[in-house]
Amino acid sequence: MGPLAWFAVQGVIDQQVVRAVWADGRLCCDRLLEVRARLLVDLGAEFSSDDPPGRYHASLQAPPVAVLLTLIRACDLATMMEVDLGDGFAEHLTIRSPTS
Repeated sequence: MGPLAWFAVQGVIDQQVVRAVWADGRLCCDRLLEVRARLLVDLGAEFSSDDPPGRYHASLQAPPVAVLLTLIRACDLATMMEVDLGDGFAEHLTIRSPTS
């Protein structure tokens, strides 16, 4: 995966829908999501990947992939993610879960 040109995330925290968008190196997100994500940053949360190998620290600033992972982890449930990998290639992923 190349550098993220922009992304959008939607999720749920405490039964409330939250959203975030990363574009032009800046994050814009709902306050509830920001507070929960900042807690992960303050606690020093880490994310790792085996393929490709990588390790990221929770962040709301950079690199964009770390910001994306932080926002996803901050949600009780991530429901939608849209990612632009640059060069006009965008991937949209909607996550559906069974309802109770």
